[in-house]
Amino acid sequence: MPWHIQVQAENPIIEIVYTGFLSVADLNQAEQALLENASRNQIQLFLADCTALEGSYSVSDLYDLATAMASWNFKHPWRKAVLRPRMRTLGEGLEFWATVALNRGFVVRLFDERDAAIMWLLQAPYLPGATFE
Repeated sequence: MPWHIQVQAENPIIEIVYTGFLSVADLNQAEQALLENASRNQIQLFLADCTALEGSYSVSDLYDLATAMASWNFKHPWRKAVLRPRMRTLGEGLEFWATVALNRGFVVRLFDERDAAIMWLLQAPYLPGATFE
């Protein structure tokens, strides 16, 4: 599988690591699995490590992914820090995805450094009123 999810032992953060090429279907499946894991573990802080992600995605694919995420009706507010891929051309697409996600009401930020991403996630108050049903 070109992605895996783990709950960090030291922080209340769910980390998803992408490696190699992922199809658009893989990306959708990974994001849905991330949200299911968040609900199960009652965690709303996400770190997406895209440093080893490869390939390219069309603007419409990235737009559709962010729009689909909004339609999944995940009821819990969340924050997502995304580590930019080493492939800079892919990073440009990620900037577009982040803008669309922000426009959909998601709290998303892109980072080049892991420590900075984790510090941002752990800032208080990070998600006032978060509840899990």
